[in-house]
Amino acid sequence: MRRERIPLYNVLSSTPFLSFKNLTLQLIIHERRFGIIVDSPRTARRRLRRPKEKEWTLVMLSGGMDSVAALVWMLENTEDFLHVHHVHLQNRENRATAEQQAIEQILPYLREHYRDFKYTESSWDMNANHTPYDLFVYMFIASMVAQRYRGRHKLRRVVTGSIQMRRNIDLRRKRAWDIFQAGCGWLQSTKGVEWHKPIGHMTKEDVYEYLPEKLRDLTWSCRKPIYTSGEAKPCGKCISCMALKRVRGELTEAQIKAYRRWSE
Repeated sequence: MRRERIPLYNVLSSTPFLSFKNLTLQLIIHERRFGIIVDSPRTARRRLRRPKEKEWTLVMLSGGMDSVAALVWMLENTEDFLHVHHVHLQNRENRATAEQQAIEQILPYLREHYRDFKYTESSWDMNANHTPYDLFVYMFIASMVAQRYRGRHKLRRVVTGSIQMRRNIDLRRKRAWDIFQAGCGWLQSTKGVEWHKPIGHMTKEDVYEYLPEKLRDLTWSCRKPIYTSGEAKPCGKCISCMALKRVRGELTEAQIKAYRRWSE
């Protein structure tokens, strides 16, 4: 008669049926055979109290209005276990310090007015002439963070503050997702992870109106801050500063039409 080995993952049910003072007997029913496992009381309790799997959502937070709005949306509209991650992005724009100062004020506000979440941070130092597209860096870092989710802790989705843009950046976004997949897509634990854009339907004007005024004032938008005695001030000229002036109604229609660098 041919004998076949029955792997452990073919177990259909596991039910404790008899307990003594020092032992617990457990009936294990397989597809073609059944047997008995003898456990100590401590091991038996661990089996019975094993926590359920947790599904996490990773939110990339820069400190700008868009990423803060995406996090607020997740806090308000989901009950997900949220892992919020900030990247100290050191490049020639020199805005890492300004963003860090904003983050230090944003986090307490969110925890007080919404709910708690897990928070981590990392650094990316690239003080060179070339400044890569921010989303490429964030997705690469996200792929590194995603690799820690294994076993009972699984990553369900990655969230960024992507909004409606004034010009088509679909190719850039596709490349950003390709970077994430290249970083961790080979892991079984990250298969099925989705890129979630909860405010993808919003324009910059919508985001401005969506955030509470006090929280909105804590965010940082300028890409080329000016530092005076360690305090960051907006340059007022970069594309992000111009977008903020537009949504605040500080520009005339003629100025809006004359500006050629609108992207958001």
